[in-house]
Amino acid sequence: MATTYRRVRSTRLLVLGLLVASLVAITVDARGGRDGPMATLGRGLGAVMGPLQEGVAAVVRPIGSFVTNVFRSGSLAEENTTLREEIAALRREAAEVNSLRRENAELRRLFGLSERHGFTLMGATVTAEAPGNFEWAVIIDKGAVDGVTVDMPVINADGLVGRVVDVYPGSAKVMLILDPDSAVSVRLSASGDRGVLQGQREEPLLFRLIDAETEVQPGEAVETSGYSLEEGLGGVYPPSIQVGVVDSVEPDPSNLTLEVRVRPRVDFSRLSTVGVITGQQPLPPPEDADST
Repeated sequence: MATTYRRVRSTRLLVLGLLVASLVAITVDARGGRDGPMATLGRGLGAVMGPLQEGVAAVVRPIGSFVTNVFRSGSLAEENTTLREEIAALRREAAEVNSLRRENAELRRLFGLSERHGFTLMGATVTAEAPGNFEWAVIIDKGAVDGVTVDMPVINADGLVGRVVDVYPGSAKVMLILDPDSAVSVRLSASGDRGVLQGQREEPLLFRLIDAETEVQPGEAVETSGYSLEEGLGGVYPPSIQVGVVDSVEPDPSNLTLEVRVRPRVDFSRLSTVGVITGQQPLPPPEDADST
């Protein structure tokens, strides 16, 4: 007990002594100003402590920076994730805008074509290839509720696509002119000679029933003739729709007719926007150049 009391007393005396020394130092420093003994002592201590402080700072500063970066790394990762998502969203928007621009341009060309030929046209979008391995067909997003019926011709801005073969409430199946079951009554644009154009899948279309005496030039345009064929094949197409161009000409084995290979105008690998011909209006009579 006595030992504990002495320790407490000693501690109190030490604190009191330090307090008195501090007051004395403050008084001496205040009276001495910048040239006093305390100022000189302070400058000496500063000269000694300065390098020590710089050394400690050199060691502590990288540690502090590391700790700060560790805490900021989570925030930076979140910012990077947000930026990547924003960039992806902007790219999707740009792709949608470009797609809408292409679709708008296609529709403008389509409806310009309908005005020239007097078609009543319904715009549609190809949504999928028709299921099945033995037919060349696509599905469009217009159907019975839109007024689509079987045998309506389908075109795009470049030319003939095919015809409707099946109709569902909100969609329809279109047989492409590439299908072997497709037959279209066509004619040569220069001579007007007619024949039947048949699909051959990935091969050029085959144009038959042409007189062997007919002169056919590679690159000559082929268009629908508007004539009906036997068993109703191909007569559903209005006349003067562009179908393709002559790719090659050769006689058939019997030398009685020519077999003309026709390259389609439509790029079926990029088929997207099409028009369904729902009717045809009479074209206005040509203006008389001599009338006033």
